[in-house]
Parts: sequence; C-alpha cells; structure tokens
Amino acid sequence: RRPLLGAARNPSFAPVWSHRFHLLTSDKLCRKDWCVVPERGGTDESNCRTKGAVLGMAVLSESALQGIATHKYVSGDYTWLDHKMTPWWNWAAARLPGSFHPNLVTLIGVLGVVLGYFVWVPFAPNFDYDEAPVWVYLAAAFSIFWSQTMDAVDGKQARRTGACSPLGQMFDHGCDALCTHLLSMMAISALGVATPWKVTFITCTSLVGFWFATVAEYHTGMLSTNDGTSGVTEGQFLLMGAQLLTLGGPWLWRTPIINPGSLQLPLVGYTLSLERTVTLVDVAILVGTYNTMRFSFVIFCSLITEYTDYEIVLANGFTKPAP
Repeated sequence: RRPLLGAARNPSFAPVWSHRFHLLTSDKLCRKDWCVVPERGGTDESNCRTKGAVLGMAVLSESALQGIATHKYVSGDYTWLDHKMTPWWNWAAARLPGSFHPNLVTLIGVLGVVLGYFVWVPFAPNFDYDEAPVWVYLAAAFSIFWSQTMDAVDGKQARRTGACSPLGQMFDHGCDALCTHLLSMMAISALGVATPWKVTFITCTSLVGFWFATVAEYHTGMLSTNDGTSGVTEGQFLLMGAQLLTLGGPWLWRTPIINPGSLQLPLVGYTLSLERTVTLVDVAILVGTYNTMRFSFVIFCSLITEYTDYEIVLANGFTKPAP
C-alpha cells in the first residue's frame, strides 16, 4: 500500500495509518501488524498507544476495533416510494462500470450536492434574496436527485463488485452527514429564510434524525432510514419540490396564512394571540420539524425496545445487559 498522509515525510507514520486502513478494509482483525514503532522497537500495543498519542490520533478500544472489523451493514425496511424508485436505482447501478469503486460512487454523489450548494451561494449569501435565475432552482433540484441516486446505487455497486467493507460504510455515513447539512442550507436558501434563529433551528432539526438513526444502528445493528411511512427518500423529494416550487423567487413562501391577532383553536377552546403574520414558510418549517421529530421518536422507541428493563436503560445509559 502507498503511505498515507505524513508517511512520505516521516516513514514512522506509515505503519500506523497503514494498519488503520487495513483494519477498515478487511473482514478480519489482524493483531500481528497492530503497530510498528521503529524508534522504540517492538509491536506491542502499549507502544502503539504511545505513538498514537504523539500523533494526536484517537486510539480505539479493543471492543471498538472488533466491532469495526466485524461490522455488517443491515438496512431497514423500504417505504412505498423506495419500492417505486428501486427499478430506477437498479437500472442506474447496472450501468456503472465494474471498475468504479463504490466509495467513488459515493463521492460523486456528494460532489453533486456540493455543486448544488455553491450554485446557491452567489445568489443568497445571507439566505435573503428576491430573485434567482430559473437554472439555479433546476440545478439545485437535479443535484438532490443525483445525490439520491448515487447514494442508493453505491451499496448495490459494492455488492456487485464484492467491495463491501466497514470503511465503505463509515465513508458513506460521513458523506451522508455532510450532505444532510448542505441540503438543509439549500432548502433555507430556496425558502429565503434569513432569520438567524430559524436558520439554526432548521439546521439542528435536520441533524437530529440523522443522529438518532446512527445511535440506533450502533445499538440495534440496523440502520433505519424511515419510520414506516416516510423517510429519507420522501424528504429528498420534498426538498426537490421546494426548489421547483420556488422557480423565479421566494415570493410563494412569503404568502401570509394567518394575520396577526387572536386565533381561536378548535376543539381545545384556546385563544392564541399572534403578534406576527404566519407565512407559508412557517408552515413548511413546522411540517418538516414534525416529520423529523416523529422519525426520531420512532427510532428512540426502537432503542428502548432493544432492552429488557427500562430501569437498566436509565442506570447503564443504553448499555445492553449481559444475557
């Protein structure tokens, strides 16, 4: 293997990074090449931990290393829209060259989102704008669709070429985390949301569901991307729809829905006093927040049901009791 990072300048870097890469791309945990520290000699674990501390690298525990080496990706159930999109994803995957590494497919999808994000930057640097060219909305919507397709076919490409590995899973997760943030920024740009607290709220809310899904995968061994009725695919199509509905400008989202004054809530008999106009963008934020929170709640319940005693969950902090 070629030396990574600082290995060209300092040969002692190479064994450490080489082992990390070997560990993540293999199905077996090989201890004999744990670490080689030429300055101190030997290959014992204590030397490696010392060298890791000098390099500033995080040292994983034995159980964490075993978990990485034996990790197998297990996907959750498909939604109705996932099933409808599967023929397209299969068609696209079948036309990928066999020489394309699945991580390259993932990276190509991420680059599409990055491009769509930077298309928006000149026109809405502060998320507040009056008009943008039609091609900006079309390019943003296409970048979301492109990313969705590549994210769906990279796993199919990995299975077809026999290149499945824990490294690919970790790389895919990292790219998904980046795309989640960039997609929320693109949505904020299209909607013309310039209020600081709203920008912060939308960004944090979009990441909550991702965080819950990742934590649940760690404990349950399955990555859930939907709550049974809607999920990531539906959210991506909503983002595409938001871009297309905003063709010409964000005037649609500034349409007033409820004017300031008193609002009588039906059924509960409560009068709500509004000091500002509720616009369509406020409704869109509310609907998006509800869907994300519902998904997060379903994932949280799956964590709870993974354990036999609620008191054990509280005492051990989601540490599964021994059988």
